[in-house]
Parts: sequence; structure tokens; C-alpha cells
Amino acid sequence: MAPTNHIPHTLKQSLSANKKQDPLYIDYHMLADILPKPPELPIPNEPNFIPNELYDLTISKYHNDMKRCIDVYSQTDITELFELNELKNKLNNLILLINEYPKQINQIKNTLNYQMKLIIEEISLNIYEIMKSRIDNLSKSYDKSIEHIRGSCRTQLANTISVLNGLLNTAKRHDGTLIENSLRKRIVELETVLQQNELDMKCLQEKFKELEDKYDSLNLEMPNIVISRSSSVELIPTRAVPPVSVVLVHEDKSVQVDSFDKKKESLEKEIKSLLEQIEVLKSALSAVQSQVRSLTEQRDQSEQKVNGLNNQLSEFKTNYVKLEKQLLDKTNELTMYKQKVTSAESRLNEMLASMNNLRSEKIKLENDYANNRDSEMLQLKQQLDDLSKNKERLEHECDSLRNELARLNQKSKVLEPTTEISSASALREQALIAEIIRLRRDLNRLQEASESRIRCLKNRLQAISEEAFKRHTLELKVSQLHTAALKYANEFDQLISSNKPHNYISEDKTRCKEAHLFPLPPIALPISNKVPHQNTIELGNSLRSTLSSIVRTN
Repeated sequence: MAPTNHIPHTLKQSLSANKKQDPLYIDYHMLADILPKPPELPIPNEPNFIPNELYDLTISKYHNDMKRCIDVYSQTDITELFELNELKNKLNNLILLINEYPKQINQIKNTLNYQMKLIIEEISLNIYEIMKSRIDNLSKSYDKSIEHIRGSCRTQLANTISVLNGLLNTAKRHDGTLIENSLRKRIVELETVLQQNELDMKCLQEKFKELEDKYDSLNLEMPNIVISRSSSVELIPTRAVPPVSVVLVHEDKSVQVDSFDKKKESLEKEIKSLLEQIEVLKSALSAVQSQVRSLTEQRDQSEQKVNGLNNQLSEFKTNYVKLEKQLLDKTNELTMYKQKVTSAESRLNEMLASMNNLRSEKIKLENDYANNRDSEMLQLKQQLDDLSKNKERLEHECDSLRNELARLNQKSKVLEPTTEISSASALREQALIAEIIRLRRDLNRLQEASESRIRCLKNRLQAISEEAFKRHTLELKVSQLHTAALKYANEFDQLISSNKPHNYISEDKTRCKEAHLFPLPPIALPISNKVPHQNTIELGNSLRSTLSSIVRTN
């Protein structure tokens, strides 16, 4: 019994260590306060046990009365003395058996307490194993989710970094080479076009000035050339014109006027065309300027996009650093959980070893108890058979004594008490009558004492039944604690699954369904203490029937 006293202390130490280390520890005292309590029954007071009570009430007085009342003639009867000694030995055996009943009841109490301790320890171990399996499943799912998140984060970061690098490279190359080259080419082309337009403008302005000068000169020459017929010949020597030209003018004046008009019209047409070209060049200049502005705006937008992509890259880098820190924290937590699980496994192995030792001791004790119980039952049956035989023999002796009394009464009626023999027979009859009366009194006292003893045993059996009821209530309480622990674990799983991503909700649901499909086996308690209870009731009834029959026969 040494390991039984040592086991609860180790359990308390392990539970206190779990309470200090495990964050998922369940406070059973708090659950016991929350759950409904069983009804408290009054415990009956144990009767005062006097070991030599029956002997003091019956056999001691009977022995003293026998010493006083038996005559010399009756003492010579050896058979009666042997029978009385046998009765005395049997009564002593009965007293010893009755005195052994409280020891048996104490043994039953000890076995009940021991079985209750073993059942509570087994239930606590089952709860601990369930919690350990749940923690293992949670740690595995947590590892899988962390690895999946790590892989997804790494792939996303690698993809984003590669995409951003490609975009940056392409943007830099495309924007730096194509746009700038196109802009430069366009600017060069526009500059060349502007220079050409400026040169054309200058040429046109020069032509326009020449034409204006010609037009002015023609306008000035027209009144001098067109001379009326009535003009005098005195004006010709003043102009100093050669004679040939004067002759030509005078010859064909109308032809010269027509040529001047045509030249004037052609010059006006050229001026109009030049003005139209200038307007077209101005519109082209405005279009080129608008294109330059749009290209500069596109360049600014591309620079803004590049800046935005750089900002996104910096944000991604900061997020990557944060995720790495979170992963380091999670790895540290996982190492802590693994250390806790290893410590819990070592404790569990120790507890399992102790439980195996206790189970082996329990099996040995049960076997010893069963063997002792069978031997005691056989002895009690033999004693009952002996008592029934003694009862029959005593009845036969009582009948013989009654016949002798009747015969002596008849002799006393026939023979008057005149002689010494008649007086001796009368004294003997009186002694026998007194002895029979005393025997009846002793039997009544024996019956009363046995009834009182049976009442005490009944009270003790009632106390044992009440203890069994309390045990049943404790079992119900333990089962309620077990269900509460399972509910708490399921709620904790639901909270963790709500914090998980959507990809893992289906997996947790399937695991919860599997856990509900395979529930724990019901708690079955051994019913090994009902047999001695029934045997004690049968013994009490048999003793009462034998004593009542003995009293009735007397």
C-alpha cells in the first residue's frame, strides 16, 4: 500500500507543474464550483463496539450459574459437560465471527476508497491524454499553417520582387531609352523644322520686302511712264532717257501696262500663298508644342509611377522584415511548445509506469481479496450447517429433558415426599426448572444481543450504501468535469479556427467531426463489493432465524 499513498502526491505535483507551465490547464476546482453539487447526506454515527459484549451478556453468567446450580449427581454426567463445552466453543466462534465483521467493513471501506482513487487517477490521465492529443494536433496544424504561410509569403514576395524588378528594369529601359530618344529625335526634328520654317519665313519676308519694293517702284514708275499725248516735248531732255527706250515706249504703251498688271496679280497671289504657308507653319508649330507638352506630361507620369513602385518596394521590404520577425517569434513559440510537450510526455511516461505498478498491485489485492472472501464464505456456510445441526440436537435434548420432567412429576405425584430420595428428586427438579428458566433467559438475552448486533451491522451497511451513493455522485461529477473539459477544448479549437485563414477551416471541421465520431468510452466502475454486502445480509437473517427457533423450542 506504499505506492497508493505516494501516487496522489505525485499527481498533485504534476498538476501544479502543468498549471504553472501549460496555458491550456483546466482548473478543476473552479469547474467543481461552477457545476451543480451533489446532495449532502448525513453520515450516521458508528455504534460503539464492545468486543466481549455477547460473552459478558450470556456465557459468563451462564458459566457462573452452572457452577452454582449443578449438583454432584449432574456433574458426574460427562456427556452433558462435553456438550456444554462444545456449545461454549461454538458460541465463542460465533462471537469471533461477529467481532470480525467490523474489520471486514473497514477492509471494504479501504477498498472502496482505493478504487475511487484509482478511478479518479484514470479519468485524470484520460483527460490529460485528450488534452495532449489536442495540443499535438493544434501544434501540427499550427506548424502546417505556418509553413504554408511561409511558403505563400515567400512565393508572393519573390513574385512581387521579380515583377517589380522587371517592371523597374523595363520602365527604366523603356522610359530612359525609348521615350528620351523619341523625345530627343522629335525635339531635333522640331528644331530642324523650326529652323527651316524660320529660314522660310526670312526668305519669304525678304521676298515680300522685295515685292513690296518692286510694287512701290512700279507704282512710282506708272505715272511717269503713262504720258498723255498732249504732253510737251520739253520734258524729255530733262529725264535723260536714251532715245531707243523712248521710242519703244512710244511704240507699245498698252503692252507694258498689261505686263505690269499681270506681275502685280502674280505677286499678290504669291503673297497670299506665302501667308497661307505661314499660317500652316504656325498651326504645325502649335501642334508640335502640344505634342512636346504631352510628352513631358507622360514623362512626369512615368516618373511618378516609378516613384510609386519604389515606395511599394520599400513597403514590401518592411512587410517582409515584419513577417520574418513574426516567423522568428512563431518558431520560438513552437520550440517552447515542443519543450512543454516533451516534459509532459516524460511526466506521462512516469505516471503510466506508476499506474502499471498500481494496476499490478490492484490485481494482486483483488485476487487475495477474492480468495479470502471465498474461504470466509465457505467457513461461514460450514458454521451455519454446524449451528443448524446443534439446533436439532438441542431440540432433541430439550424434548428428552421435558420427558424426564414429566416422568419426574408423575413420580412425585405418585410418591409423596417422605423419604430422602423424594426430597433429593424434588430438589433436583427445582434445580432443573431453575436451570431451564435461566437457559431461556440466556437465550432471550442472546437473541436481544444478536438483534442489537445485527442492527449495528445494518447501520454500518446503510453507511456503506450511503458511501456508495456518494461515490456514484462523485463519478457523475467527474463525468461532468470530463464533458466540461471536452467542451472547453472544442471551444478553444473553434477560437483557434476563427483566427486561422479560410483555407484551414474545412480541415478543422473535418477533424472536429472525426473527434465527435470517435468519443471516449463510458466510465465503468468495478462492482466487486456487492457480494460481501449480500453475504452479510444472509448471515444476519440466518443467525436471527436460528436464535428465534431455539427460543421458540425452549
